[in-house]
Amino acid sequence: MKLTAPALLQKSKATPYPFHLVIIYGDDAFTKDALLSQFWAQQQQPPKKAALEDIQNAYPALGDLLQSPDLFQATPHQNHELTASEKALSYLKAYVDAPVAGSVLVVNMPFLPPRSKVRQWAEKAPSVAIVACYAATPQDIQHYLTTAATIHNITLDQGARAALMEAFGETPVLLAGEVEKLALRVGAGGIVNADLVAALCQQEKTFDADQLIQALLEKDHRHVARLLAATPLEGDALIGLMRQMTFTFNRLLTVALNRENGMPLEAAFKAGKPPFPFMQVKALSKGMRTFLSQGILKALHLFLSLELAIKEGDDTAPLKLMRGLVQLAARGS
Repeated sequence: MKLTAPALLQKSKATPYPFHLVIIYGDDAFTKDALLSQFWAQQQQPPKKAALEDIQNAYPALGDLLQSPDLFQATPHQNHELTASEKALSYLKAYVDAPVAGSVLVVNMPFLPPRSKVRQWAEKAPSVAIVACYAATPQDIQHYLTTAATIHNITLDQGARAALMEAFGETPVLLAGEVEKLALRVGAGGIVNADLVAALCQQEKTFDADQLIQALLEKDHRHVARLLAATPLEGDALIGLMRQMTFTFNRLLTVALNRENGMPLEAAFKAGKPPFPFMQVKALSKGMRTFLSQGILKALHLFLSLELAIKEGDDTAPLKLMRGLVQLAARGS
């Protein structure tokens, strides 16, 4: 089944879970990481990740393929990257016909041409989801916003679309997340304009998250605890803080991955989407010299899982946020 990133996140909430296999392909690592972070964060109930050893036991051929040094490379999310070979197609079909119980297998491919047999099969198979993640064009962004608004039964006028892109950049998954939050405010059938987007953005600025992010990156858990103790962690203030942290850490993930691939730190910051302002680079550089992508992914998982908990009315979410951030700072990445 061919899906957009917002549609995958929405359909993944269904019970029973509709997919045995999820294929994500393309060269936009930032969008892939943002999508996968949200995808796994919302899996509060089964399915779980299909463990490689379970696949190896049930399907030795597919297990061998996923472990092959030529076809398999572990990503920060521990998904599976393989080439679109005939062998892969036959093994993936066998897995979908009889998957590991209670699990979903996520396959991360760098490229799938339109004539790929894996792609053609996956786009038609009802229990398979396939999502393209390439650098988005302005037309793509408009399409993603339209899709996200349709899913949540709201209307975004042109002013709202422009305001969202200015405030949250041009990453489809992040924009889809903001549309979902706006939908919670206006309700089904509601209309969102630029003034409403601006008002919500202003609410999110009631607390400057930069100091907290800097303390977390520098692994100063005592300062993290002091800053959180002085922050009103309730209502719109809590939602605003979570959104700021999620947005910045998604951008920092690109910086960390680029640095770990050999790019100088200054260049890694400049390559961000959008680029970081000079003063923010200056404040965050010290921590980013030692804070790894693994730690950033842990933080993103915490933010996204807590946001779901808040939507479900979990009154302990503020305490869980404080405990999770202090522990992450104390342990480092």
